Amino acid sequence: MKMGKVLITSDLPFARGICEDAAIYVDPLNPKDIADKILELVKYPEKYAIYINAGFSRLKHFNNAQSRAAKYIEFIENL
Repeated sequence: MKMGKVLITSDLPFARGICEDAAIYVDPLNPKDIADKILELVKYPEKYAIYINAGFSRLKHFNNAQSRAAKYIEFIENL
């Protein structure tokens, strides 16, 4: 997301929980599904832009490196 690329990921609960509407979900065991989703991006560049924008919006919900480090330190101190 940070690199401004569309994410194509396995359609698994953890991926949906992290990416929400900022990724394209595929059946990882179905090459045709993967190819169809990639071709859809090529055919409809406006969809590409929608996913990029959704990715940038989604990034706002994640912690940056500094805040993650602070949380790790706080966790360790509370052990």
